[in-house]
Amino acid sequence: MRILVLGAGGQLGGLLARRCGELNIPCVALSRAELDITDGRKLAGWIDDACPDVLVNAAAYTDVEAAEDCEAEAARINAEALRTIGTLCRDKAVPVIHISTDFVYDGKKMDEYLETDEAVPLNAYGRSKLAGDRLLSERADRYIILRLSWLFARGGRNFVAAVLGRMMRGMSLSVVDDQVGGPTYAGDASSCILEICRRICADGGFSSWGVYHYAGKPDVSRYEFAEFIAEAALKAGIVSARPAIAPVSSSGFPSKVVRPRNSRLNVDKIRRVFGIGPSDWKGEILRHIGDYAMR
Repeated sequence: MRILVLGAGGQLGGLLARRCGELNIPCVALSRAELDITDGRKLAGWIDDACPDVLVNAAAYTDVEAAEDCEAEAARINAEALRTIGTLCRDKAVPVIHISTDFVYDGKKMDEYLETDEAVPLNAYGRSKLAGDRLLSERADRYIILRLSWLFARGGRNFVAAVLGRMMRGMSLSVVDDQVGGPTYAGDASSCILEICRRICADGGFSSWGVYHYAGKPDVSRYEFAEFIAEAALKAGIVSARPAIAPVSSSGFPSKVVRPRNSRLNVDKIRRVFGIGPSDWKGEILRHIGDYAMR
């Protein structure tokens, strides 16, 4: 099994590339500096040179705030590039796994989102990602669109690191309690991707292509997530006293970005088809909270 990873400079793409190295899985991993995914000619050349059994696209325009002012640029990377990726992967007979997001949903559903639920994004980033999902599905014939929620990783800029950093500086926190979702450890997501790669490479008759959800369980509010991080930091001795964390509503944080209140993703399909369980985000934080400390 040989994998071509796009977006290796990001927290998920980089972790996926490192995991391939640890497992001796042949992998060509390209950062944005090495390949602009909107450059179809160069992308075609890399696919020809790498001869991958699977292409994983973890590259994206991920600055949610900036996307509101730069929607055309976000669409160029998150949407238009997927037209090219899908076409090339179809023509070169390469299956593709594309990383998407919970932001394609409006968050108004009361229950967990299923892969079959209508996607109605609330913001520019979500619109660009949904457009990319649709363009890929129109062009590629063998594809997995993997929608993740609340991704975090050691050493990256994310919610866990930000919350822990404020705690270590003795600062109080105000965290929204009306946004609910499933925190997803990027290491678990990379293992999920590799298992999907293994399955589709081993099964020549694999036909269960399409959209899948992958997320951590249990679902929590952002406030509950912060509370858990605080408790783990206290137990690990990273902070000497439990910081004050105030629950507030989203309206207390004026922003140009409208975020979904409900990002709960149903993960039954990926368990049923691939035997993959949800991300153990609590276990990751309890075991490795020290690695998230911003020093």
